[in-house]
Amino acid sequence: MSADARPTFGWKEAIMLACTMVGPAAVVAGVIRSDAKIEALVEDTARRVVQLEADTRAERERREADREAARMLAAQNAERLARIETLAQMTKGVAR
Repeated sequence: MSADARPTFGWKEAIMLACTMVGPAAVVAGVIRSDAKIEALVEDTARRVVQLEADTRAERERREADREAARMLAAQNAERLARIETLAQMTKGVAR
């Protein structure tokens, strides 16, 4: 799923995430009472989500770069092996 297809992370999702973090009973019981606290929690949660998405994207890009480097190394090794086999065949022909 592309990043564009994802819904935006809104206040409802932040409150739901807060419930999972501190427990729904704490939210319902009024541990988080003021709008300022809720707003701060929403902002903090939104920042964490953005950071997590950035970290996930960076990790995905790093893995793709690692795979590309491995493909290039495999191609170089295959080319070297082909040269070695060619030289071995030529050496066998000369030895006969």
